[in-house]
Amino acid sequence: MDEAWLADVSTRIALDPYQLQDDARGFRFWNPAQGLRAETVGDSFVIAPRSGGAPTTVRTRVINGRVAVGHPETGACVPGGLADVTGACLRRLDFARGGDREWWANTESGLEHGWTLATGPADRSTIVVDIGGAEVVVDSDGHGASFVSADGELRYAGLVAFDAVGDALPARMAAASGGLSIEIDTHGARFPVTVDPVVTAVGASREADSNTANLGAAVAGQAMSTATASPTSSSAPRAGMTRNRTRGACSSIWARARPE
Repeated sequence: MDEAWLADVSTRIALDPYQLQDDARGFRFWNPAQGLRAETVGDSFVIAPRSGGAPTTVRTRVINGRVAVGHPETGACVPGGLADVTGACLRRLDFARGGDREWWANTESGLEHGWTLATGPADRSTIVVDIGGAEVVVDSDGHGASFVSADGELRYAGLVAFDAVGDALPARMAAASGGLSIEIDTHGARFPVTVDPVVTAVGASREADSNTANLGAAVAGQAMSTATASPTSSSAPRAGMTRNRTRGACSSIWARARPE
């Protein structure tokens, strides 16, 4: 058995649950590593434990003094070349908010929440975020916060900010009515400016999902006995890929054909 091939197939299957889902109910994320599920409700992002429990609502209210009205849509590829079992890149969820963009990216390390600010004041940019369903406790150093509810705790941390040429910008969180604010020192910054904290679940088990692991073994076994397909359309697999149907987490799976 080609170990590199098997590792590639297993990695793609493990990443598949992190793909943005878009259906009649709206946009949804499932995060197995963090034990979280998330969905859009209007122009808010609602996060809850996968096992059930009260949700925490995150909504950008104001960006640089402007009311942040927006609508959700499928966004750009998540950086890093992450791809699902079809070979499609993992997609962000974007909110177009005037000339600015807010986005969410779903990865094993957490729900990455970010903004790309097209323009802003020459000295300081401010983002105000409403938090519903949880108490907000901002860290004393301003680099993170906790969203605490009766069903658990979410961490909102890893705050970074940088400008168009990649220069790091000082940024900190502060308590605000109904949530928190993020302040970015933009002295000398070249816009657009990117702001990027991450949501994680405190005490997340981070254990591999057993169904996903079982599915990986099943697909690997099927792919070894399946002939290589010849793609005929944009929806077909890439060269060297075979299509396998299975029940469970995915109804249609592309896996790389095992090299001879």
